[in-house]
Amino acid sequence: MKFCRYCNKKISWFGGIDHSVCEKTASGHISHIHKYTKDQILKGTFDISSVPESFKKAEKYLSSSEVSDALAYGYTVAMEDLADDGMIDNEEGDLVVNFINNLVKNSNESQKEVLDWLNVYGANNTFLQHRQIYEFNQGKLPDTEPPTGIIMNKGEKFIYSWASVSCHALNIKTKFRGRSTGGSYRLSKKISLRHTEHRGKPVSYSEWKRIGKGELAITNKHLYFLGYGESRDIKERLSKVISLEPVSDGFIVNINLKTRPAYRFEMNSGEAWMASNFLMGAQEF
Repeated sequence: MKFCRYCNKKISWFGGIDHSVCEKTASGHISHIHKYTKDQILKGTFDISSVPESFKKAEKYLSSSEVSDALAYGYTVAMEDLADDGMIDNEEGDLVVNFINNLVKNSNESQKEVLDWLNVYGANNTFLQHRQIYEFNQGKLPDTEPPTGIIMNKGEKFIYSWASVSCHALNIKTKFRGRSTGGSYRLSKKISLRHTEHRGKPVSYSEWKRIGKGELAITNKHLYFLGYGESRDIKERLSKVISLEPVSDGFIVNINLKTRPAYRFEMNSGEAWMASNFLMGAQEF
């Protein structure tokens, strides 16, 4: 025998009380918390100690985990709205910080604990990435240490790195399409001359060759790929980069070199967006 988590009445496996009404009521309360949280964050007026009766009613009806999850979802949607232009500026950043501080102030949890349960949908990474892009565009470099393996030249400044990135290089190859003809002419018992005529044409084609997994790093002078294990390293001058192309699993860096015209880096969309922005502005530092 089970019990409804909302009305606490018995649920029979063989029919009985229909609890779909309870589920529908709960869904309505969750949606209300989603919208209220998002709207109040964007207005800068969220205060968990002074919520309307509709919010209190939802808190009373739902479990504590459902309320926390609903707050986290509203926080995530608000973050997506703030980051829709590719960055989160100082004023927008203050809205997020004020929301987090209000939750910490009115709870028995530390800031780390609050951030942990707010991050159930990955909103914290969205905030950090888009804040760093904004600060980068304002001329401020991220406060991070370069990975081991990078030996920078004089005047070279480290910008950022991303771990566990898969890399492929574009190889240009040539094959002949067509046929060849010819014949053999015996000059002596031991020597024959073979005459061959090629009637094919050279055809160029390209293929992506996997280099492996490693760490992608950017300075104001170079793009580095530091391969893990047996994967080889890459170092390319940013002055040779001619364009960037977003793809579903990362982005492509086109290089002005015939022997290695492009690299493809596989990473999640947020990291790819951040890396692309840093690559485009790196030479300004």
